[in-house]
Amino acid sequence: MFANELNFLVLVLLVANFLFSAVLLFMYYQSVRHYRNLTRGLSKRQDLSKILEHQLDRLEVLSSKMQVLEEDNRAIKKSCQHHLQKFGLVRFNPFGDTGGDQSFAAAFLTGQGDGVVISSLHGRATSRVFGKPIKNGKQSGYQFSQEEQHAVDLALNSSL
Repeated sequence: MFANELNFLVLVLLVANFLFSAVLLFMYYQSVRHYRNLTRGLSKRQDLSKILEHQLDRLEVLSSKMQVLEEDNRAIKKSCQHHLQKFGLVRFNPFGDTGGDQSFAAAFLTGQGDGVVISSLHGRATSRVFGKPIKNGKQSGYQFSQEEQHAVDLALNSSL
């Protein structure tokens, strides 16, 4: 009976040794693949310290390029604040005796809230167009009608 137990123990140890060897072999190949990825494009004679120095140099170059891109991005964002970014449109019927919502008020604003509101009043015989300046999202020199104010509010809460 002792011999069977000893054979079983040897078999268990052999299977455990095989599994352990398989895990080590897998880890070895992973390490070799990782090392090859690190040294891709470099001479085979360079040692790990040279490779790491090369990677650090590349990292510094990329960092400086990233800094330039961030500065450019800030400048573009600042510049975009002066471009038209917001729009609001309200159609309405100012006169009860004509049909349809032919009149409108349209607000065009920059990112800072500056711009213009354009209104068109459509009547049976004539149509009139008005333009009023907007500064910081508020009327600037001219009183807004209810529809114009609504168009400005829509524009302030939207973006193109």
